[in-house]
Amino acid sequence: KAAWYASEIGNYYIVKKIGQGALEDRKATLGAEHLKTLNSINSLRLTYRNQGRWKEAEKMDVQVMEMSSRVLGEEHPDTLTSMAHLAHTWKS
Repeated sequence: KAAWYASEIGNYYIVKKIGQGALEDRKATLGAEHLKTLNSINSLRLTYRNQGRWKEAEKMDVQVMEMSSRVLGEEHPDTLTSMAHLAHTWKS
């Protein structure tokens, strides 16, 4: 909830710190390809996009897309959504 509030008021520095901490914790406890870890990567990717940090967002977009494809399958709606996110990042 703290990350959501920080995002709402535009404090992306705090959002990034919380997001990075959550990602590290989930990787350590759940594994690199757990769905909750994937959600953390996706949230951090969005934070980078909101900050205009396109290269970092692109890197995470690719990571989410590749991981979604492996874990969920290439035709899963979440995988297709991750492809659209990558395309949007490239367009921006």
